[in-house]
Amino acid sequence: RLSRCTEPSRPSPRTSAATSAEGRPVLAPLAGVFYRSPSPGAPPFVEVGAAVKEGDVVGILEVMKLMNHVTAPCSGVVSRICAQNEEIVEYGQVLAVIDPERVE
Repeated sequence: RLSRCTEPSRPSPRTSAATSAEGRPVLAPLAGVFYRSPSPGAPPFVEVGAAVKEGDVVGILEVMKLMNHVTAPCSGVVSRICAQNEEIVEYGQVLAVIDPERVE
């Protein structure tokens, strides 16, 4: 099941790097299982309204038992979280949206 924030599964490099009217998307770099927190029961890496810097970890993507950090592509404020914890995501799927205009 795809979330409401899903983009085409194979975005072009221009599309994935572009900032939309809603903000800059955090895209899944691989297909796998998305985790919002570092371990079960731990608080999520980010919540809506959280300020992030470019390179901050916003989630983990498990691919073939390997855990890969998903990082913020820019500094700003998280305006939406599109993928749920433990959701299977596709390559290029929008996981979250960051509003770069609201840097705190």
